[in-house]
Amino acid sequence: MRLGAALIILAACGGTGARAQEPLPTEGPADIAAMRALLQRYSPVQYAIVTTYESLPGKFTIDGGESTISHAQTFADWFRDGAAYNTVEQLDTSIHESFHAYSGSMGLQLVSEQGRYGDGVRAVLVDDDPYLLRFTPTFPARDTAETFPAGARTFRHEVYVLGDSSTQIDGVYGYLDEWCAYYHGNHTALDLWPWVRDEAPRHERVIGNYVATLHKIQMAHAEFKLFILHYLLHAKEHEPEIYDALLANATFRRAYVEIDAAYAALVEASRALEPEVHAFARASGVDPAGYLLMEDGFAGVVATLVARPYVEMDAALR
Repeated sequence: MRLGAALIILAACGGTGARAQEPLPTEGPADIAAMRALLQRYSPVQYAIVTTYESLPGKFTIDGGESTISHAQTFADWFRDGAAYNTVEQLDTSIHESFHAYSGSMGLQLVSEQGRYGDGVRAVLVDDDPYLLRFTPTFPARDTAETFPAGARTFRHEVYVLGDSSTQIDGVYGYLDEWCAYYHGNHTALDLWPWVRDEAPRHERVIGNYVATLHKIQMAHAEFKLFILHYLLHAKEHEPEIYDALLANATFRRAYVEIDAAYAALVEASRALEPEVHAFARASGVDPAGYLLMEDGFAGVVATLVARPYVEMDAALR
C-alpha cells in the first residue's frame, strides 16, 4: 500500500517564465498505453516489474499442493485521471502497488521451484535478479506502538504501525516489502525528470509537484528503516525467539542491506538533482521554496536513526 503525498499547490512566486503557464491538456481519463510507453522509455527496470508480473501464472504447485493468487489488480488501476500534473505521482504509485503484486506472485513462483513455503514468502528485487525471502515467525507491527519514539511518528506511523496493513500479518517482512515498493516507486519518479523537463507542459502544477516529489524521496527511505530497526529492538526485548530467528535469516539481512544501500543511493541522486530542478523551476516562474515541505515528525525520524540503539541494531544486520 502506498500513500500519495498531499502536494500543496501554492501560487507561483517570482517572475513569469516564457512557458510557465502553458495550457494544460484536458484532463480526462489516463491514456494507459501512453503511460506504459512513458514508463518503458524512462524507467525500464520498473517497467519490467509490470510486464513480468503480468506474465506470471495465477496458480502454483507448492509442496505438493496448489496455491492461487489473484491478478485482479492491474497497472491501470492506480490512475485517477490523465492530468499531466498527476503523471509522476500516479506512475510512482502504480509501480509501488505493482511491486507488491510482483513480489507476491514471484515469491510463489520461486518457492514452487525451490520448495518449502514455511511461514510465508515474498520475492525481493532491488536492481538485479529476484530472490526468494522465506519468512520466520513474526508479531503484528502494532505491538511496537507503545515503545515507538513519540517524536518520530509521521503520518506513515498511523498507517504502517497502527493501521490495517500487511505489517499486521507479516510483521517486519511487511515493512521490508513496503520499503522495497517505495524504492521502486520513487525510482520511477526520479527517472521521469527528463519527461518533466523536456516533454511535459511547462506549468506550475507540473513543476511544483515534481519539486515536492523529488524532495520527499528521502522520507520513506528513512521511515521504513526506522520501522524495521524498531521492530527488531522491540523483538529483542519482548520476543527473543522471534528476534533470534530474524537475525539468523541470512536472506532477510541481505535484503535489508541491499534495499538500504540502493535507496540511500537514490536519495543521494535526488539531492544531487535538486539544484537543476530548482533552477528549471525558477526559470519557469515557479518558486521551488514553496514546495520544499516535509511531514511532521520527519526530523525526529532522522534524529532517532542516529541514536545508539538503532545504530547498533543496524550494525547487527550487516
